Amino acid sequence: PTLDGKWYQVVDAMNEPPPVRKIPVMIGGGGEKKTLKFVARYADDSNLICPVDEVPRKLAALDEHCGAEHRDRSTITVTRQQATCIAPTFEEARSELDTALAARGLTGEQLDLARSLVVHGDPDTVGEQMAAQLELGLDGFTVNAIANCHIPGRVELLGNTLSALRYDNERSQPTRDLIAAIGNFNPTEIVDLGCGTGNSTALLTDRWPHASLIGVDGSTEMLDQADQSGLHAVWQEADIATWQPASPVDLIFSNAALHWLDDHDVLFRQLVAGLRPDGMLAVQMPYNFSQPSHTLISEIATEPRWVERLSNVIRPSPVSTPETYLQMLEPLISAVRVWTTTYLHVLHGEHPVARWTGGATLRPVIAALEDDADEFIADYQTRLERAYPRRADGTTVLPFTRMFILATR
Repeated sequence: PTLDGKWYQVVDAMNEPPPVRKIPVMIGGGGEKKTLKFVARYADDSNLICPVDEVPRKLAALDEHCGAEHRDRSTITVTRQQATCIAPTFEEARSELDTALAARGLTGEQLDLARSLVVHGDPDTVGEQMAAQLELGLDGFTVNAIANCHIPGRVELLGNTLSALRYDNERSQPTRDLIAAIGNFNPTEIVDLGCGTGNSTALLTDRWPHASLIGVDGSTEMLDQADQSGLHAVWQEADIATWQPASPVDLIFSNAALHWLDDHDVLFRQLVAGLRPDGMLAVQMPYNFSQPSHTLISEIATEPRWVERLSNVIRPSPVSTPETYLQMLEPLISAVRVWTTTYLHVLHGEHPVARWTGGATLRPVIAALEDDADEFIADYQTRLERAYPRRADGTTVLPFTRMFILATR
């Protein structure tokens, strides 16, 4: 710009970086009569401060105000303020949260209430709960992590976990595909085996709203969080390796859970025995264990630096070939389908494959190595970049194969 004034003159001045021409406006709160009306009228962003179960009502109120203001609702980014506490393991996160709450003098029922308001746990647990909130229609979060953000690595761990949520649709697509493959079958009693915090249970409820649902998992903490989801389901704590229904059911559904278990020959026979005549077993498991995303972990773990500490952590591929499951199930059932699908995930950002696999796949390694885990992960990230090179547009393609099984008794 050039200025020729009475007191100041400048010719072709540099103006870098240029000034912000429009400062975005965020309005926080959840008042449905005034606050959200002001959001519709003036704001670029709305940061909701409200309980999770009130989010759908707040979004409906905002839609109504946008209509009255002739405002395109899609031009407003809606986030929700959420307290979090994340750590490599659930036990560490719970301990760090309880320490922070106790320092504020909270005990007994007050401590339990405060704890219930904080999304806490390992990356898988936190990711599942935050993903469930996104499914309500939120665009993102503002995060309060004061319980443990002072601990080195916690903020980065939270950032990696939340950034991976942009792929939530990709992660849930195999669940949706398995449900779609079941077709016109109409079960009245469904068991979600290895239900976690209830994400797959919610999809089953959407598909069969009148069915009786039981969610089974071995984690008390995950079931506590599932119980807060508002889903009409019965939550049952049990070892999914030995669980059997009290009486046969119509559908046993298991999404990305059985690959954690051994002795599949015994396991699948046991599950088929829990079905009614014409009942169905529906299973989805990762089938990517021969690919660099998984083999590199074993490769690094066998090196002298780590082998002593990780020899009992790294396990052989738990999932057999599709042909093995076909031969295993054919004598037990009337019809069976086994197939694999390879999903091509287009990932963004730094170390995207490590962020994708880092939660569940690396969790046993992180727990075993504790403070030394960062060194292992850095080596893993470097090798992944060679195995999955970034494309010219900055994205990285991760092929990920999953196995599907539908067996009718």
